[in-house]
Amino acid sequence: MADHFEIDGPHGGHLCLVLPALNESISSFRRSAPSELLDPPKVKIIIAEVVQALPFHQTDVKPDDVLFWEGTDPETIKTFLDESPQVMDHGEFELNGAHYPIMRSQPIPHPFKWNDPGITVELYSVCLTDFGSGTDSLYFSI
Repeated sequence: MADHFEIDGPHGGHLCLVLPALNESISSFRRSAPSELLDPPKVKIIIAEVVQALPFHQTDVKPDDVLFWEGTDPETIKTFLDESPQVMDHGEFELNGAHYPIMRSQPIPHPFKWNDPGITVELYSVCLTDFGSGTDSLYFSI
């Protein structure tokens, strides 16, 4: 986590978590394989990374909540976003009299492939997201 802050919104206070730019989910990654399965070396690395986040007691761990993080530098992300403009096809919402477009999620590509060799698999880094069901633990506090 890069930072956190609290804001007051129309429905009360909110804790905002600032995370690094993350890539696609493990679920999407798995579906990219012809068999829609991942081989044991990939699963082993991913599970080892997820287990490190379990002290947060996230109670609903699923592949869609595990996102790749490969440390893409901000300039590369900016170039990608400049070349791939956001899609605004989900309408808009109003807040305090102002109208805002609802934007489609824009996944940032990563270099990992379903058929990567073992040496590349060692470089995988993932992040557990969706702490909606997270609770405090002995070691960490949300």
